[in-house]
This record gives sequence, C-alpha cells and structure tokens, in this order.
Amino acid sequence: MTAGTRQEQIVQYMMEQDGTAKIQELAKKFRVSAETIRRDLEFLQDRGTIQRICGGAMLMPVRNNEFAEPITSFSGRQNKMAIGQAAAALIEDGQKLFISSGYTCLEVAKALKKHKDLTIVTNSYLVAQALLDTDFEIIVLGGKLERNELYTSGSEGTQTLEGLVADWTIIGTGGFSFKFGLSDYNTLDGDVRTSMMNHCNRLMLVAESNKFGKNAFKIRYPADCGINTIVSDTDMPEEYISGIRDMGIELILAG
Repeated sequence: MTAGTRQEQIVQYMMEQDGTAKIQELAKKFRVSAETIRRDLEFLQDRGTIQRICGGAMLMPVRNNEFAEPITSFSGRQNKMAIGQAAAALIEDGQKLFISSGYTCLEVAKALKKHKDLTIVTNSYLVAQALLDTDFEIIVLGGKLERNELYTSGSEGTQTLEGLVADWTIIGTGGFSFKFGLSDYNTLDGDVRTSMMNHCNRLMLVAESNKFGKNAFKIRYPADCGINTIVSDTDMPEEYISGIRDMGIELILAG
C-alpha cells in the first residue's frame, strides 16, 4: 500500500470512528510502525485535514460553512475526477438521477454542471452543495444525519424514494469481488442505497480500480445485483475487465 492510499484510508477510518483515532490503533490496523503513522498524521495535519492530539489525532471541523472533503493522493483524486467526467458523459439533459453518498459519486455530481434540466435526488449534503450553483431541481432526502460523512440515513429517505423513479442511480463501493460482490466499511445508509437501486431504470457503479478484487468489512450486495454500467479507471485488473464484461455489464475505463 502506498503512503497516499494509506493516508486516504486513515481519514476514512477516522470518519467511521467519530472523528478520532489513536496512533497505536492505526498502526495495528494498517500493519505499519507507529513512526510511519506519525509521519502520515503530520502530512494530513499540514494539509488541514486532521489535528494531532495526545497519542493520536482528530479530524478538523468544518470551517467557513463549507463541508470538508478528505485529502486524497494526487493520483487518487485524478482517477476520481476522470471517473466523474466519464460517468457524467452518460447522462442526458432532462434526466432524473439518484446519487448516493461517497466521494467518487461527488465527483460525478461536480461533472454534471454542464448539463441542463436535471433532477437530482441525494442523501449526500456534499453532493447537494456541489450543485448549488446550478438550476437543477435538487431533492435532499431526510433522515438521521451522519455528521462525519454528511449524509442522511433511515426510513424518512426510503419512504420518499418509494414514490419516485429515476433514469439512473449512481452508487459507489468500498470493494468489489466476484465472490462477495459489493462491500463497504460503513453500511449506515444501506437501506437508502437499496431503495435507490430498486427504483431506477439503470444502475451505475462508479469506483476506482483499486476497489476491484478487494473486500471491505461489510457485504452490501452480490456482484449480480443489477448493475448496468461500471465506470472505473484504466488500472483495473485484467481479470475484472474480462469478468465484468462476461457478466454483460457495460464497462467504461476512464483516464
């Protein structure tokens, strides 16, 4: 694992742990020395993502009324942006979209700004914020606010979705394998994602290539859960390129 990937995963892990983590805890999780973790935390602190505290670190609070995004490696951010652009190119003006939480989904939302007359339904405050300067109709689902990742979950959102149908649902994932399917580190908004997937004409998965062949902690959906299109980057393992296409899923590799 590269330092950039580990630093991104440290931020993700801290989001799942109420915004704090201990050095020894991180060293054990990522199987590196405490000194390596200290260097990672210094890097993240220099970029304003975390604040060092005694024995560990805490995520920096949101500032200036803007929602914060975790700092990712340069290559990781470039991949997400390329995926976002390629996914947005599949969307037609006037369509209705469900967009779930997740930072790759956020890049899709940012890339949609050149479109016209879209209707966006999302449980992500980050997605909604990214589209505030458009004339799109934006519906933010109600429910319990997950403060670390700024999305909503719960029955309020699923009840709203029961009465809607989208042209596309766009989701991300923490991992994808043929054996276990889609998996993630956090499933708090699982019911909302499931409802989005069940109320659309087409389902799109957007995920970086390093998610394929990887299993996150909690299984969400089987590999054959009805995905029509997968958008990833060009570093996807060959076995997944051929395997996904053998499943009849449209595969687009951006970058």
